Amino acid sequence: MAPVPEPTPVVDDASPGWPQVAAAMVGLQAVVVLAFAVFYVAAQSRGFSEFNVLASAGLFVLVAAGLLLVARGLLARRRWARSPALTWQIVLLPVSFGLAQSGRWYVGVPLAVTAVLAMRGLFAVPADR
Repeated sequence: MAPVPEPTPVVDDASPGWPQVAAAMVGLQAVVVLAFAVFYVAAQSRGFSEFNVLASAGLFVLVAAGLLLVARGLLARRRWARSPALTWQIVLLPVSFGLAQSGRWYVGVPLAVTAVLAMRGLFAVPADR
């Protein structure tokens, strides 16, 4: 009797991998930027003009919306989403370093961790399309 061959293992695409980690980190960063916009508007009574506060909050909302679109593109493994995601992470690294050096390590270190994890995910697997 001939031996029965071992079944080929099934690769589960639903399991989280590095590309999904990158998308999750960019999505988390988008949520934090959006929360910062809400906080900025809520703390408007600190002597800043109403126009400046609303304009800055609007800019934060636009950045958050763009990051959410990029995270969605990363989940779909779109090639176009990698460049803005990588550019954003490169911008965040010196910002996080400056925050950590200025005594705000509790903000700078998590920011750096999300940026490094996102970059690791961006370089993990080539985009499909």
